This record gives sequence, structure tokens and C-alpha cells, in this order.
Amino acid sequence: MAEHPHAALLRSAHEAFSRGDTEALKRIIDPEIVWEIPGRSLVSGRHRGYEELFAYFGKLQSLTGDTFKVSLNDTLVSDRHVVLLEAIKATREGKTLDVELVLIAQIRDGRITHVRDRFSDQYAWDEFWA
Repeated sequence: MAEHPHAALLRSAHEAFSRGDTEALKRIIDPEIVWEIPGRSLVSGRHRGYEELFAYFGKLQSLTGDTFKVSLNDTLVSDRHVVLLEAIKATREGKTLDVELVLIAQIRDGRITHVRDRFSDQYAWDEFWA
């Protein structure tokens, strides 16, 4: 069975993020993207557009000394959404982050338009960034 095009799109985005390839991400992500990170940490919030989103991605790497890593575990897909189940690991200021992420992405016209992150342990996520 062929892979759903939305699953392939998110897999490409995951790979581009892992490489730090913003040009590839611009071909996949809508310029008006909204990316929501829950919680009360210094990385939480609603990031809109390329500038804010790429600044957020850069902050994840700079604050962790480039130890922020995301592993893709599974993909669930429909005609409107893709859900990625991922594992996140990082170190920062003597702290270790090890949480699972449910990333819920909306797709329109072949591009990612809206993403909501949900963490298996929101308190651990927030504490890590404190």
C-alpha cells in the first residue's frame, strides 16, 4: 500500500527539521503557519509565520547546545490531519528532557498550515525550560 501524501509531507518536514534545513521546510510549511506550544515555559506560545517559527526552532537548539533531538515513532493520517508520535530528548543546564510528543498537523493545499504540540509530561517540558 502506498504512503498517504500527507504522511510523506510530514515525514519530509521531520527530516528537514532534523537537518536544520529551513529552505526545505519553506517548501513544506505554509508561510502563514501557526504552531502552538502549550505550557508556561520560555518556549511556549503561538508562533506565526516563518520568522517566528524558525526563531523558535533556533531557540530549541541554542538553549540546548544543539542536543535537542526528535525521533519519529509513528504516523497517523487522514485527508485533513497528520498526527506524529515522537520522542524528544535534550540536555540543558544539567537537566535532561525525555518526553513523548503528539504533534497534530493540519494540511491544506499540500502544505502544513497549523500545528499543535501536546507533551506526555507537560510539567517536565516546562521545568526543563525554566
